[in-house]
Order: sequence, then structure tokens, then C-alpha cells
Amino acid sequence: MVALASRSRPGRKARPSFASVCLSILLASLCAAFDGKADDPPPPADATAQPTAPPYQTAQNTAPAPQNPAPAPNPPQSVGQATVTATRASRTVLETPGNVTVIDRETIEQSAARDLPELLRREAGIFVTNTTSGPTGYDVEARGFANGSGGGSSMLVLVDGRRTNEPNTATTDWALIDLDDVDHVEIVRGPTSALYGDNATGGTIQIFTRGGEGTPQFDSHTVYGGYGKVGGSHHTFEQSLHAGGTDGPLSASLFTDYDSSNDYRDRAEFRSRDIETNFRYVFTDRIALSLSGGYQDYQSQIPGALTTAQIEPCTASEIIAGTSCGLGPQAATPSLNQNFDDATVRHASLTLEVTPVDNLLITFSPYTWHKHDSSALGDPTFVFSGNLDQQSNGLNTQIQVDAPLLELRNRLIFGTDLRRDDASLNSNFSQLAMPSMPVNTRSWREAWALYGQEELNLTPDLLLSGGVRYDR
Repeated sequence: MVALASRSRPGRKARPSFASVCLSILLASLCAAFDGKADDPPPPADATAQPTAPPYQTAQNTAPAPQNPAPAPNPPQSVGQATVTATRASRTVLETPGNVTVIDRETIEQSAARDLPELLRREAGIFVTNTTSGPTGYDVEARGFANGSGGGSSMLVLVDGRRTNEPNTATTDWALIDLDDVDHVEIVRGPTSALYGDNATGGTIQIFTRGGEGTPQFDSHTVYGGYGKVGGSHHTFEQSLHAGGTDGPLSASLFTDYDSSNDYRDRAEFRSRDIETNFRYVFTDRIALSLSGGYQDYQSQIPGALTTAQIEPCTASEIIAGTSCGLGPQAATPSLNQNFDDATVRHASLTLEVTPVDNLLITFSPYTWHKHDSSALGDPTFVFSGNLDQQSNGLNTQIQVDAPLLELRNRLIFGTDLRRDDASLNSNFSQLAMPSMPVNTRSWREAWALYGQEELNLTPDLLLSGGVRYDR
């Protein structure tokens, strides 16, 4: 598969603009989609088909068959997993012009990973760090783009098509994504900004939650563990429930989870609750409606950092001076305040899929998301506390045309993204022998974008793909 692009240079004669080329392709594709007389595109090659031996041997040069023939080779493994993230439409991995990895539910269950960042850590080109040793301290980046300077993330993270990169920091709170509710994960390495805009320069991760399609089923997952004396305070307990199924045109699912853990460090407790629901109703073969929503909250204590002097045994001079020492590696940092990070999240999204004619799919996807954060961080000399409210509302409209172009298999995708982000922060800084300094800030952003993606199969094994996006 090959992805080609052209670039104009100054000082040369004017050439047709990319917009005019896209418009020509769009008109040709729409005409083919509505015509109904165009031939169907050839089916994709079967990835599991056995190769045929070339007929070049003759009776003169054919070697006699051995008495003990070699065992037959293992059949080729299928790599026909479907992915939608790289091209914003369903394609097999082999038909996708990019570096794509799909992690299915079976792989997740066999991995024994406790959370999603731990699962992603095993993938090539994905860098996972943790600054607090708890679920709220994870940072996931692609190919080392993050520099820790607070400039946001270069990895776009989507959950069922909804952005999780927060308006205030452009990063994802991985404590809000429960691995037990994940059906599969798609990882696209490399820039996908032409389709998704900002935060997608390093790569894109899309997480698909477990729906209710199929036979009704119910499953429960329980985890318990600990160390030290029986009944001690250092333990982990997690209980999740998932139920879902299809009844006629309606599919529904419900997921709940409770997590309680006490880390090795003092003052490192974590508690979380999560409830998610999904509904999908198929009105006709051409109209379907999906609705999802959820509520999540967590309370996380942060043990903080310790210096070497605070960990090692006290010396006589330190005892006389009254400095913090001899705390050991398990202790939390001495602080004027209990360092913590608490959050509450509510979200809802709706997707309407309409197929007015064959080979034409129109999708409308509005969503809303709200998060409230309360946190405090300090040491023996200062305390910084804050309350942060973030709100994000958006609408994506997309049109997909699958129709032959010049008798070649062709797919054209174009759409719009509308988004408004709001962030309000009330913070307070307190220092010894100094008056407190409260600060109130508010920021907002309105953005809209147009994007397009053209995919043309020049041959069954050669794909020409190009995309463009305009943000404002």
C-alpha cells in the first residue's frame, strides 16, 4: 500500500488547487453513488486464501516425489482485523496506509494487565510514564513526542469517537477508562491530523467499549489481593459487572465497576466508581440510532516525593535540628495538607446513521462531557489547592461515499467537526508567614473544521490515499 501526496512550489505556473481536485472527485463519486448503473467494486483479496503454485514445472524437470513427503505447512494466519481509526471508516488492517495495531478483547483478557496504560506499555512506539505511582499519574505518548514541559499531549485519545484530551491540559485522565469495559483498542502511529486535527501529531488511540450486540450475556469480574498481615490496610479490591444483549432491533448494555486500593506508600489510597450504558436501535436497514452515557468519580490520595535525607535514618545533627528524617521509603511526604486529586465526570453522546441510497452513509454524532476536579498539593512550606471545571460540547457530521471512480474501487470521506471547550479554575496559594493568594481564571475555545479523505485502489494491492483538513 502506498500513500502519495503532491506539493506546490513557488515560482512555477499555477496548478489546479487541491480543493478543486477534491471537488471534482466528490462530484464524480456522488454521481456514481446515485447512478445505480456503476459496477460494484471488486471485492478485496481474501487474506486467508492459499497461494497457488506457479505452473512452470514440466515432466522433464519435475523431481520425483519423495517417499516420505514433508508435512504440509501451517495455513496462513488471517490479518483481516477491521479498523476505523486510521481512515475514519471501516477498513482491514492490510488495506490501511499506516502503522496500525488492533488489540482485541481476547488479547486483553489474556494479558493480565490491571489497567489500560499497562496494556499499552507493551506496544512498540508507545511510551508510558507515571508520576504518582497511582492511576491518576499516567501519561501515554507516541514515539517520545512528550517533553514534560506542560505543552499538552501529542497523542489523541478517543473513546467511541469522543475526545478524552481535556481542554485545560490536552492530556487524558487514564483513571477514567476502565479496562474491563474495553472491547478493543486501535493504535495508529504517526500523524493523523488531517482527519482529527490537534493532538494527533504523534498518533491516535481509539478505545471501543463493550456494547450489547449478540446473545444476551452477563459476566462478573472480581479481583482481591494484599500483602503484609492478614486484614492489613494494604490491599486491592475491584468488582465489575457487565450485562448486554440484543432483542430484535434493540441492543443494550450496562457496565458498573468499583475499585478500592491502598498502595505501598502511606496516604496513597484510591477509590473509584463507574457506571456506563449503551443503547442501539435499528429502525430500518437504512436508519440506526445509538445512545451512550456514563458517570464516573474517583478519590485519589497523593503520597508525594521524598528526599534521600528523609528516607535514610536520622543523624545526630538532624535530630537536634528537628528536620524530617528516618521516614523510610513507605512514608508520605511531610506536608501542611493532605495531597489529593478528586474528580467527577459525566458524559453523553448520540450517533445517528442514515443510508439514503446504497454506497452512501451519513453520520451525525453530537456529544457532551463535563469534569469537576478538586486537588491540593504541598510540602511543609506551601499548599496549592484548586477547583477546576471543564466542559466540552461537540458535533461531528460525516459523509462516506463508496462508489467506483474510473472503474476503480473508490472511497471518499468528508465531514465537519464543531467543538466548544470551557475551563474555569479557582485556585489558592498559601505559604508560611504569607497571606494566601486566590486566583480565578476562565478560558474557552470555539473551533470548527472541514476534512476530507480520498482512497483509490489503483490495483488490488496498491492504494492511493490522501487527506486534507482545515481548522479555524
